[in-house]
Amino acid sequence: MTTPASLELLGLFAALGGVKVPSLIFERFLSPQLRWSEDGDPVPAPLPLDSDTPRGELFNSPESLTESLEQLRLGSWIYMDHFDKSSYQRFSVSESVREYSAQLLKVKGLHYWTLLALQFVCHVFPRDPTLEASFQRHGKILSPVIDHLIEQSKAFELPKSTRITIAEVLVAKARVGSSQYNRQSLDEATELLGDEIPDYIRASIVLRRSILLRLEGAYHSSEQEILDYQNGAASYEVANPRLRALSRLLLISHLENLIQLEAYEKAEKEVRELNKWEPSEGAPWSPMELSVNFKKWSTVSKIYQSRGRLESAKSHLVRCYSFLRPERLRNDTELLPDPDPNRFQIICRLSDLLCADGYWVDARSNIEYEINSISSDFPGKFAKALTRLKVSLLDVDIAESKYDQASSGIEWLKQQFDEISSPDISYQWLHVRSIIASARLLHSQRRFKEAISEWDLVLSLVRKYSDSFEPEGFFYGLAQLSIALARLQNARSTTDASCISSPSWHADTRQFFDKACAVLAREDVNYWVPTLPKTVIPDLLSNIQSTEASWWTADDFLKLQQKYPYLPVFDRRQQRLSSRM
Repeated sequence: MTTPASLELLGLFAALGGVKVPSLIFERFLSPQLRWSEDGDPVPAPLPLDSDTPRGELFNSPESLTESLEQLRLGSWIYMDHFDKSSYQRFSVSESVREYSAQLLKVKGLHYWTLLALQFVCHVFPRDPTLEASFQRHGKILSPVIDHLIEQSKAFELPKSTRITIAEVLVAKARVGSSQYNRQSLDEATELLGDEIPDYIRASIVLRRSILLRLEGAYHSSEQEILDYQNGAASYEVANPRLRALSRLLLISHLENLIQLEAYEKAEKEVRELNKWEPSEGAPWSPMELSVNFKKWSTVSKIYQSRGRLESAKSHLVRCYSFLRPERLRNDTELLPDPDPNRFQIICRLSDLLCADGYWVDARSNIEYEINSISSDFPGKFAKALTRLKVSLLDVDIAESKYDQASSGIEWLKQQFDEISSPDISYQWLHVRSIIASARLLHSQRRFKEAISEWDLVLSLVRKYSDSFEPEGFFYGLAQLSIALARLQNARSTTDASCISSPSWHADTRQFFDKACAVLAREDVNYWVPTLPKTVIPDLLSNIQSTEASWWTADDFLKLQQKYPYLPVFDRRQQRLSSRM
């Protein structure tokens, strides 16, 4: 027995392609779909019952959806594909009724069914990870479906309300794919609405574009996107809460660009502008505006860290951590929700600071918990998060002399980076950081020649990733200094130490040292990996000072000690400098 609603559902299946239709579409339809309102409140989205669009039986009585699905299954009109955890359950129309379902499309016309299916899937497509724990996972499952429907809909003229809804989905979809795929989604959203684009969608598109451009290393283009928008946008004072939240996110994106451009002093000054936007007793913030605080604290912590104010950075990261979505209780019947997408980066940055301060046990505990959680609860997912966590763990392994664990982690990471053809800036940083750890590990194991080869690779990558690194900046100086010490210690560890007395060898090694000191004295200290300026560079300088004291001048040492207050001063050096202080 079939009802009008179940027949409409069969037609909907046909409009969705008829095979391997994600059951997630219907599961989400039965639960409230949250959106940010103009007032910045999370509100359930109403069902699309606009007079300009089809009003099918399923929209009129959504409670009948479960019953209609059951009728079609019991009547063998549809069947469930083999269960696959990675892609959810999927429905397909039975072969025996596919011709009949295709005929249904002709009764009301392809225009009707395409528009109905488009409304249905747009209604259930997640909009914002702040509102939904499973945004990334659900967005990836539904993106191919929405792509298919949008392509079909290009043959028809769509009402404005539907085009606005599609544009919202395209902006959301621009957070779940590759850079090229995401850019294409944003371009489609812009083209779809033209001059009729609402302010909040335009601001959202500019925000996503600025982030994509930054990830590609195009910092000045990202800045231009933001500036062009701000020149024509309504002032912050008259904007509604949703637009105010988006304006703050754009300012935060601007601060992130300044960080990448190493304009740290300017970024710190502009934080004051961001701090002006605070709630008052007469004008409290909406939930959407409050949700921006997390990104603000995260960005401000980066600015403080870049300036060497590590305790201030840590306090802001702790505030971020308290803002993360709480973990849900697990049981055998409930599907574990995805973790907060910001969680792993915050954990890694906190652990880096703990490691630099010598709290290795706490840092290891934090990182290994997250690694085990991903491996057991989300196998095959969160690839970048897992890479980030394993890179952070290397510093802890080396600090605790757990060299076998560090070696295993480095081999795993090298395999991952070999498989990435076009790394974005975050992957570039992680790649260089992993090779630095590899070089440090080899040096700790007294495998000095291999360590020098790895430092040469660091120098090569710094030149290659010119969007992320200064060719002769901090990391160049670190590598040159490390090579100088490795050459010295390798010469002294060999049975034939004749090279030590060779003037040319001595001059070459001294050249590495001089280049390093010139760069480190000239460049700002880089605190992105806090262990490097707090521990690694002071140790390198101290070791070279203890073996080649004649390489130093009092002025050299003073300049470096002013930059690196963690550098210990030996008694003989202190005596020599005391007359100058």
